[in-house]
Amino acid sequence: SETQKGVLHVNDLLREVVSVVEHQFKLDNVAIDTKLDDSIPTLYADGEKLKQVFMNLVMNAKQAMEGKGLIRISTDHDSLRNEVTVTVEDTGSGIPPEIVEKIFDPFFTTKPTGEGTGLGLSISYGIIKDHHGEIFVQSTPETGSTFTITFPVTVDEQQEAP
Repeated sequence: SETQKGVLHVNDLLREVVSVVEHQFKLDNVAIDTKLDDSIPTLYADGEKLKQVFMNLVMNAKQAMEGKGLIRISTDHDSLRNEVTVTVEDTGSGIPPEIVEKIFDPFFTTKPTGEGTGLGLSISYGIIKDHHGEIFVQSTPETGSTFTITFPVTVDEQQEAP
């Protein structure tokens, strides 16, 4: 769909995503720990599309855990680089080194047939790029993965803050 950007607080989007999944995750023995920096500046972004990215990351994190685990979600503001950082970290199975470079490719999936299209991370990558952001992944097999997203903050966005 067409991008509809406005001034928003990324923490509000993350809280919304967590509120949608938190109950079911608890039933599945997956805890969510949030550490959201309330002093981060607003972003000029499409909230619905960013929620899609965050939902994809937390759902992937949950699926990477067999039985139980922990997902940590945090935000931070790097004032020197003037970037907002969102981190989603899990205690799941991790991503093998030989495929980590392929995970953002369209139609690439490690899920069984019928359980994934291989488009979630590819679409998320496109949304982040559309917001002039970057996404990075660090993963250790059998330990977990950390997805880090950075978004630039412009002076105009800070001045438009409600």
